[in-house]
Amino acid sequence: MNRLRKVKRLVTLRGLTQRLKRSKRLIINRRGDGVHSPYAYHFITRVVRNARPYYCFTELREALRQARELSEEKPPRPIRKARTLELIFRIAHELQARHVLLLTGETSFVPRYLMATGSVEQVIERQHIPALSEVLTASLVVVERIPLEDRERSQLSSLLKDLAKRKEASVVGTERMTALISTRSHTAKRLARLLRGEAKPQLVIDLIDIEVWFFDTRLTPSIYKSVY
Repeated sequence: MNRLRKVKRLVTLRGLTQRLKRSKRLIINRRGDGVHSPYAYHFITRVVRNARPYYCFTELREALRQARELSEEKPPRPIRKARTLELIFRIAHELQARHVLLLTGETSFVPRYLMATGSVEQVIERQHIPALSEVLTASLVVVERIPLEDRERSQLSSLLKDLAKRKEASVVGTERMTALISTRSHTAKRLARLLRGEAKPQLVIDLIDIEVWFFDTRLTPSIYKSVY
């Protein structure tokens, strides 16, 4: 019983911390204030902070509600917040991503939102880090679960860097490598920092429980905070 109380208290404190952090950013960073990169400013104001309800959101929210009622997942849980899934939709839609690599468990709801964009042609779902040859066409990587083991995390950083180099060297199209990293817990945030140090993205936008990494070398190296 005491253990249950401690867990509930921890959850409550974590939730309170998240709400306070979000409130602070709504006041200070919501409109992209302090962002000196034109690309990052455009991305924050036109994509991250875009509250426009796409037509498909109503149907997807209902399907998500039903999935929550039937869900019995144990940690690490997949993303089940409509607000976060809609952000992923907007990002994929803005980037016009066609091939997406999703690192997740077996019950992710992310593919349904990605396929609803109309631009995504393929979502490659994997529970482990794939070989580069399996995902050469991916221009967007969604990491719903960051690997705990150092070896797997190193493999992921190498994969991200290799994909970025391939996209930069490509003379066909204008796609660039982008990664969405879920950071919904203290452990995930710590692992994201380690992964970021290894993968070295050019531009990072920290949205509290998700980070957007851009590997386009034309961008000025920066880390910006915002909220969605």
